[in-house]
Amino acid sequence: MKSLMFLMIFWAGLSQGIAGDGIFSLKGVQLSGGFTYSNAASETEGLDDLKYSSGLKIGVEKTLPYGILAGLSYTQRGFAQSEEDSLGGLSRMRDSKIKLNYLSIHIAKGLQVKDFNLFAGIELDYFLGGKLQENLSVTYEGNTESGSLTSSIDTDDFGPIIFSIPMKFLDFGLLFGTSYHLSEQTTLVTSYYYGIPEWRYYLRHFEGGSLVEGKNRSLQVALSYSLEAGLSQWIAKNDIFSLEGLRLLGGFAYSKDFVGSVPELKIGVEKTVPGGILGGLSYTQRGLANLEEDNSDGYTRLRDSKFKLNYLSFHIAKNLSIRKFNLFAGFELGYLLGGKVQEDLTGTFEGNTFAFSDPSTSLDKDNWKENGRAIMDYGLLLGTRYGLFRHIGIAASYYYGIPDIGGGIMIGNRSLQVSMSYSL
Repeated sequence: MKSLMFLMIFWAGLSQGIAGDGIFSLKGVQLSGGFTYSNAASETEGLDDLKYSSGLKIGVEKTLPYGILAGLSYTQRGFAQSEEDSLGGLSRMRDSKIKLNYLSIHIAKGLQVKDFNLFAGIELDYFLGGKLQENLSVTYEGNTESGSLTSSIDTDDFGPIIFSIPMKFLDFGLLFGTSYHLSEQTTLVTSYYYGIPEWRYYLRHFEGGSLVEGKNRSLQVALSYSLEAGLSQWIAKNDIFSLEGLRLLGGFAYSKDFVGSVPELKIGVEKTVPGGILGGLSYTQRGLANLEEDNSDGYTRLRDSKFKLNYLSFHIAKNLSIRKFNLFAGFELGYLLGGKVQEDLTGTFEGNTFAFSDPSTSLDKDNWKENGRAIMDYGLLLGTRYGLFRHIGIAASYYYGIPDIGGGIMIGNRSLQVSMSYSL
């Protein structure tokens, strides 16, 4: 907390020092955060049924004179594929998901048309690395075996082909989009990225590997917040460090995929600033359960695994007041701090049942990540708040997580959150 306060004070002083209309001022600067829905245009045999894959996009953009837009962002692209085939009594299903991480720079020309700003330009991407997650399930005569494979995509193994010359690290393409001002500070931005060079990657999987070629295609949706007057002036104008509009939160999160009778905890702090913007920081517990059952030679085994996940969560949302109710919608970003794992095993053989229960163990974040599960969680937040008394209110919200936390099972966090708030 002291470090955060220091950074805020430092940034406020810095913004005062560089205030003005120059290129290094904060005038015209917008912070943006949103999602990408990506695919790949490929002529590789067997890759004609690729599915879209979601990713994160966060960055900063500045409006320059003559309607020129320039920005820098961290962008995730990729694609997913599902294959299913059968031969005789054998059936096989394979799910593959590739995620590519880029540092992106774009420059575009804007054109104002009534309430919309249309823009078109170019984008240059520097490849930071990626990840391949593959899950294979094989069924034969009623018995199913499954396995997963997670591997890193290194910068040495991936890159576009330009004029038949491998160009590692780089991707570039055309950028088209439009923006619409929701308020003086907030803008909704949608854009489409059309990658030009064809990248080449040797896709390793259970059966060896295959050469994959494709071109990036991404639909991008983001919300941006303008720092037009400079961050220090914004802080002074909204009196962000005062107790006005500040609430203490405490309640529970009921996770859809968690099996247990005790709801998880959610505590934190939230502040309302002018413009109906809500910003909050909280400690949030969520969960995941996995139930496996198999039968073999008269032996039945049931494994019940429960994961309790602890997150440091930040949310930002837009508030709309309707009588005594406040409706809000926005985004939430969570960082996995750790958690607990509990496993119960039940076996039945010839009418006899054996039960084993392992004590709770701490969650290994490195192992969690290696198994293809996300450390950073992000998603949509929808909810409502009702004032019970002058200082006390009750809120109910729903969190729809986007990244995969199921290790390739394609499970995202889903939480119904109920909390009481006390206004300071």
